[in-house]
Amino acid sequence: MSGILAAALLGLALFTVTFAVNLQAPLYDIYAAQSGVGATAVTLAFAAYVGG
Repeated sequence: MSGILAAALLGLALFTVTFAVNLQAPLYDIYAAQSGVGATAVTLAFAAYVGG
């Protein structure tokens, strides 16, 4: 595999992972309102999900 192709695939993989992880960010307020907990608790729960 050429170096340029490997770098492009790595860039695509990193973009895909970081983009997918951040898709839920605008929904934090809705999650917090529906669950009855604060935004901090929802953020910590999502951080634990990402870390896992």
